Amino acid sequence: MTGRGDGQASDDLRRHILFKRDGERSLAPNLADHMLDALNTGAAPDYQALLHAAQWPDPPLFVFHTAPRAARHDIELGGLRVSQPGSDDTDSPWADPDGVWAGQRPGVYVTDEPDVRGRWSRWPQWDVWRVNIVGLSLRPDVLNPRCWVLDGPVSPDRVRFESTHALSD
Repeated sequence: MTGRGDGQASDDLRRHILFKRDGERSLAPNLADHMLDALNTGAAPDYQALLHAAQWPDPPLFVFHTAPRAARHDIELGGLRVSQPGSDDTDSPWADPDGVWAGQRPGVYVTDEPDVRGRWSRWPQWDVWRVNIVGLSLRPDVLNPRCWVLDGPVSPDRVRFESTHALSD
């Protein structure tokens, strides 16, 4: 910061975050609250660093994966396999007219909450799997905050069926 102490810079950034959350409504409340909490506990007044930490905090020990109901037996036997979103080798690939999904690296995509609404589903029925990620290599899914990509397959002993859902739920 130029010519201002960290206290003033933190106050200025706090006002900016509140404006983006409450005025512009361009910053999701949960992300803004995470950023404000970090500032309140002494984090450096760096908007980009605070935003990144809010979008991709350390994942919980267990995360969740959405898969087609028809794949349940295969997942129970073989775990989760690495794939690329939109790939033709997956059943019912995502429509990808702009090449967004094809630009993503292959992996096992997970998120911090069970998908009960079908956000990640391409199917009329889908299962949610709880995944133990302790010791596994993962990275942020840069297209989706609070989501991560596991770099390798996940063995069946790390995967537990959580729930099933349908579009009519």
